[in-house]
Amino acid sequence: MICWRDGPGRPYQWLHYNETLLRARNFGAGLVASGLEPGPKTYVGIYSQNCPEWILTEQGLYCQSMVVVPLYDTLGPDACHFILSTTALSTVIVQDDKKMLQLLQSPPKTLKVFIAINEPSNDVRLKAQKLGITIKLFDEIEALGAASKIKDRPPKPEDLSCINFTSGTTGMPKGVMLSHENIVAAVCATLLQLAEHKPHKSDVILSFLPLAHMLERCCEVAVYIAGGAVGFYGGDIKNLADDYKALRPTITPSVPRLLNRVYDRVMGQINGSSFKKFLFNMALASKKKELER
Repeated sequence: MICWRDGPGRPYQWLHYNETLLRARNFGAGLVASGLEPGPKTYVGIYSQNCPEWILTEQGLYCQSMVVVPLYDTLGPDACHFILSTTALSTVIVQDDKKMLQLLQSPPKTLKVFIAINEPSNDVRLKAQKLGITIKLFDEIEALGAASKIKDRPPKPEDLSCINFTSGTTGMPKGVMLSHENIVAAVCATLLQLAEHKPHKSDVILSFLPLAHMLERCCEVAVYIAGGAVGFYGGDIKNLADDYKALRPTITPSVPRLLNRVYDRVMGQINGSSFKKFLFNMALASKKKELER
């Protein structure tokens, strides 16, 4: 299952696997019905925070053997323009006005269609229209696919799955081309290494590391294989603690930079009180004993 919520204090809403797969198939079929050619020579971009539509887009593209090209906020306008031009993207799924405006700063001539996850403003629609870019709604593409009789065109293992671009810290971003068997091999190798600690169907993962990076995507694929659940954070990293309380995940993919921030914040809170430090050390020792059993 996958789940999301609309903000702090709101309950998580769940989408079962069967419904998720049906919606993904409809979205993929809708892209074909709207004019895209099925097959691994068709590249489609996505520029969004982690959300159900990200997964629906990715899986929908795979249903038609298309290739996903993720974009993300830290790239900046120049790098985004470089990626759009290099991959000759004609279609990009975009989350909101802010992200559309960034891509509209200097769009290449190949860019023709935005598929908006959230309803765009009239100003954004007008600016896109002046640049020759059509804006369609995500829901409209799903409905178009549901009404069509277009069948799935599953990819071969060796077919291209995605092109992941680096952050471009040493120049323009470089695209890494990964096949479906590349991703399956990486996930399966990780599951073998984890052995009895691999994800279980009772596990819940909180998705907040960018899905544009393979670490988060591979972690989620591992949970899908196990039949577990994936919950998306609310979109604001400042409210991440509230997301944890609401979802109560059992798995959290992370990176050293984030863990260092958590450590510094915790230590900063307990160092000023000997009583807090005593409770912290006692809880830490208890947890270590539990893990060593």
